[in-house]
Amino acid sequence: AANREYSAAIDAMNRGDRQAALAHIERAIALDPHIPAHHFYRGHVLGVLAAEGAIAPQAAIAAYETFLRQEPNYAPAWANLAALRWQAGEHEAALSAMQRAADRAPESWLFHYALGTYHEQLGDYASAEQAYRRALSAQPFAALYPAWQETPLRRDLAQSAVLEPIYAAARLLRDGNLSEAENRLQQATQNDSSLMVRAAIAFERGEIAQAEHLCLQVERIPLDSFTREGWRWLCRAHIAHRKGDVETYAAALAMLDSITQQPFASSKIPVSLIGILYLRFSLSQYLLPQVYEPPLPSTFYPLYDHLKALTASK
Repeated sequence: AANREYSAAIDAMNRGDRQAALAHIERAIALDPHIPAHHFYRGHVLGVLAAEGAIAPQAAIAAYETFLRQEPNYAPAWANLAALRWQAGEHEAALSAMQRAADRAPESWLFHYALGTYHEQLGDYASAEQAYRRALSAQPFAALYPAWQETPLRRDLAQSAVLEPIYAAARLLRDGNLSEAENRLQQATQNDSSLMVRAAIAFERGEIAQAEHLCLQVERIPLDSFTREGWRWLCRAHIAHRKGDVETYAAALAMLDSITQQPFASSKIPVSLIGILYLRFSLSQYLLPQVYEPPLPSTFYPLYDHLKALTASK
């Protein structure tokens, strides 16, 4: 019965019915208060409501604290708690919780980055820089995500990050260094991202037949890849602009803008023994909207910037 209520809560969230989701998950907890994932999901529902301004964050904070008493090693719960504490104006508590998230998932750049933003907003630039450097040390490709461009400190650190060839090529292309981007691309492993970088270079060079050939290969990326939609719409925008199809180009830009918006997941959290181990040792997609988590690969963002710069100039 508890699991049925849990499933009903997830279905309600997927329909956008937050209040029904909350009612179902609270019934699930009443039926069996000992399943950690139910408390986590209650925190998720309440946290989303807090993100949307429908409620204050205190109820979500309490839900995550209940979960963490049962599962203290799950990094996303600490990150969500930190974001809610920050939203509530409890800055020191937010710093402490986000530090715990970073300690439990040291290879995830997201939590180091979030910790850095808190320090930076509080004016502690030395601690912010330290956290940002840890984020970029953990995953240098994160330097391409757009939030790194929001302040001078982040921008300088991101620009100085040493990147693997495919990421460096995308950054160089964004920055207008076409020839060096081509040089770095020659050193890159061939994958979906390199395919799109090659297409973007071909479009800039006016090699339309080659660009369209590469875009046909983009269309063959498996349908279940969310990444595919970003690449497809980049290609379609380039092609529409080249053909002077203003309406299709505008529609492609609108689609690109929509898919770059930060989503939050509402799929099912596992509650089996294996699921609880997953909750302890792995990351899920259950970060709240208050936690920065870009939805697309980092290479997408400089290529999108490149598209807008290229089409604005022609």
